[in-house]
Amino acid sequence: MRLIRLTSREPTAVFDSAFNENLVLPPNSKIALQSVSAGVERKDLVVDGINNEIQYQIATGVNRTIFVPAGQYRAANTDDLLRYITRELNKSCDFRQGVDATQKMLGIQWLAEKNKDKKVSIGYRIGRYGPHKNSWTFANTSAIDANSTTFRATEAVNPTTDNSRNCILPYLISRGNGFIRCRTGSLLAGTAADQEGIGYIIGLTDNLDATGADLETNDFTYAIHVTIVGGQKLYRVYEDGVHNPTYDTNMNTYVADDADNEHQEITINGGTIDINIYRTATNVPTQLATYQITDAPAPPAGEVETKLRPFFVFRGGNINATANFIRATPSPYGDQPPDLQQPDIIGVGAPPRPSAPETLGANFIFFESVELSNFLGYSRQRFPPNGNIQAYEKDYIAESEFPIPQEADAFLVLLDSLQLQSYDSFSKTQEPSGGQRRNILTVIPSSNTTGSLVYEPSYPTFIDLDNANPLLIRNIRARIVRNDYSPVAVEGLSSLVILVDN
Repeated sequence: MRLIRLTSREPTAVFDSAFNENLVLPPNSKIALQSVSAGVERKDLVVDGINNEIQYQIATGVNRTIFVPAGQYRAANTDDLLRYITRELNKSCDFRQGVDATQKMLGIQWLAEKNKDKKVSIGYRIGRYGPHKNSWTFANTSAIDANSTTFRATEAVNPTTDNSRNCILPYLISRGNGFIRCRTGSLLAGTAADQEGIGYIIGLTDNLDATGADLETNDFTYAIHVTIVGGQKLYRVYEDGVHNPTYDTNMNTYVADDADNEHQEITINGGTIDINIYRTATNVPTQLATYQITDAPAPPAGEVETKLRPFFVFRGGNINATANFIRATPSPYGDQPPDLQQPDIIGVGAPPRPSAPETLGANFIFFESVELSNFLGYSRQRFPPNGNIQAYEKDYIAESEFPIPQEADAFLVLLDSLQLQSYDSFSKTQEPSGGQRRNILTVIPSSNTTGSLVYEPSYPTFIDLDNANPLLIRNIRARIVRNDYSPVAVEGLSSLVILVDN
């Protein structure tokens, strides 16, 4: 029996050992692992109040700070960490009118994910601002170009109290700071018996399956009914299909189809849903209601927890109820409406709009802790290291790949320079297939949670080499890999001790 020790300082646990003279392995030799020792690089992070801060800037004078939820993160739950970072970044995107130096926060959405190159990417994009009139699905309604995109019912006169006259934009609005807006065109009572048959409803729904044929009042997740009660033009607020009279607010200014009529807006404003109106002669909103977005359990990777689509319902006929200057900011991730961004609204007190795409901003991101940045694969804490990056939208991509988590924490020792009689049915597909001979010396059912891999089987398992003739070898190449054959990151000196018998 012979004992052979292999050593390596390679960071991926590759052993390439050369000897000064030939090692002679007799015919019908057998080989086994005696022991293995390696400093497996720990890939875990404890986030607490000391290392949980990320700062960013998207334009000069538009800065925010977020705090990553405390917890212990490792390769197996990195997706959770990226979801939390996505959520906190989007929650930080409230528009601070009069404080932010620009309006670039409007329409924004952040996303932290692993990209196709297995690297962490943290970045933001701006949703296209416009009416997107060719993308709406219309049911007993239509869009016309008068007064810069007017929506109305196809029925001219007769009112209704149901929701059959509607239109839905089949795209989510931006999660960081997205909105649906309109301006009142015409608002008359006509022949309606009461307020339910008057005006129009602008809203957001979380029923992503709702269609024009089955849109119900219960689908009014957040909405404003622009109507008339007792001769007074009025705003009525809905949440989850229920009208809350506490927020009833009078409309102050109205002239049929006038450019200075009041605007209505429902917006995801960072961590809140705000229901606003814009009075004549001011671009500062009057808030009718606000709702806190609660931190639901983390959604699947690459998604956000708040998904809302815009809709309109018209109760009055088209001579009595119209909404114009429709503006929305669909999510910039996933499917996109084909329409281009539209120009500013003309009129006194027009609401603020997102920055034009050609408007660059001074960008940076800063991780308070090098632990957090390195854990995510970034080589430093600040990007760029000095100054700013001029960009309209920006992705910060880590330099290093992030390891894909395994289903089980185990390791394989492979002998690449010798033909072993060992076999593996491993497949990268869901259904097992493609099993074949592999040069597996041993399987180590050991955890790397301690940061070290030390393994010595009680009874070495010898594997046949099936060499009919003596083998002369001066070089032995071996590897330690994960159970899916991906590389293992190690630190310091690693060693393998193998036994040869015949």
